[in-house]
Amino acid sequence: MRSRMTLVIAATIGVVVSVRAGDLTPPSGVIGPTMKTLTEVEPRTAIRAADMPKLISSPGSYYFVENIATTGNGIAINSDDVTLDLMGFTLSGGTLSGITVATTHKNITIKNGIVRGWAQSGILAYNAVDSHFENLIIANNGSVVNNDRGLGTGDGCVVSNCTSVENGSDGFWLGNANIVTNCVARGNGRFGINLSSGTVRNCTARNNVNSGIRSTQGAVIEGCTASGSTTLHGIQAGNGTIVRNCITENNAGSGILGPIGGEVRDCQSRDNGADGIQASGNSTIIGNNCNDNAVGINVSGRRCRIESNNVEENGTGIGGAGTKNIIIKNTAARNAINYDIPADNAVGEIIDVSLSAGVPITSGNPWANFIFEAAVP
Repeated sequence: MRSRMTLVIAATIGVVVSVRAGDLTPPSGVIGPTMKTLTEVEPRTAIRAADMPKLISSPGSYYFVENIATTGNGIAINSDDVTLDLMGFTLSGGTLSGITVATTHKNITIKNGIVRGWAQSGILAYNAVDSHFENLIIANNGSVVNNDRGLGTGDGCVVSNCTSVENGSDGFWLGNANIVTNCVARGNGRFGINLSSGTVRNCTARNNVNSGIRSTQGAVIEGCTASGSTTLHGIQAGNGTIVRNCITENNAGSGILGPIGGEVRDCQSRDNGADGIQASGNSTIIGNNCNDNAVGINVSGRRCRIESNNVEENGTGIGGAGTKNIIIKNTAARNAINYDIPADNAVGEIIDVSLSAGVPITSGNPWANFIFEAAVP
């Protein structure tokens, strides 16, 4: 029995050995190295404080490995197809701008870090086109005297998840056809977000000196909040701009300075120093709620459509000097003057139901404007 057990064990060990053993004969030909080079392991270029000032003149990927503080110049990008990843580190100090794109270049990405405390702009990239700026905090750069911005971009850029705080001039200065999403502009010396054209979506502008969000021509401003502008407006919309689903409040000027040939729809505008919404010429103002403003909706232009808005507790609910407008289906309550509209406008019948609580509205006029609560004396 013991002999049989010994033979079985020996046979099993032999099988295992034979299975594990490999061919020890070396392959034919020249044997090459199998280890990766350093470039293959980390195919990017590191940037350190000792590299300042840094000129990036070749396409590629560059990254920070430490915080960089300098009293001199920052980083200049002079190439297309560059990615600069701050890796969560801070670029601070310096007598000029933190990051500069000096001549026209495209396909640049700057992301993931903090740029602060530069004597001029944080990121001066007016010459960067078709580029991306992501996950950045840009703070305390420049002065209003020299018109220094937090972030300035060229045309066709995407700016996302960035915060621009307490910079000398604009928080964001953006070229044409830009897309700006999920950004914050607070306490900047001029405009919070200053856009030529494009889209601003889900952004917040607060306590900027001039208007919180401004477009100079056709743009879409959607789902944004603009409050506390100390001299101008919450949203200052350029000609042809569409403003939708926004909130404006506590601005020194108007909540929304309406565009010529544009649209303001489904917005909330309250407690502004001037108008809740100013309706400029050839525009539509539809479905908005304005309260506690000097004038809820100020119809200042011609050929506007003012429809289905609600105005409450303003000095004047709907008024202004504009003519040749159509004003229908609006509701007003507790304004000092509910409707103050010049004769040369097309106005739906104004029906006062403020003394008819609990009584069904029987008017069949589909264009009627209503007063549903009188002002408190």
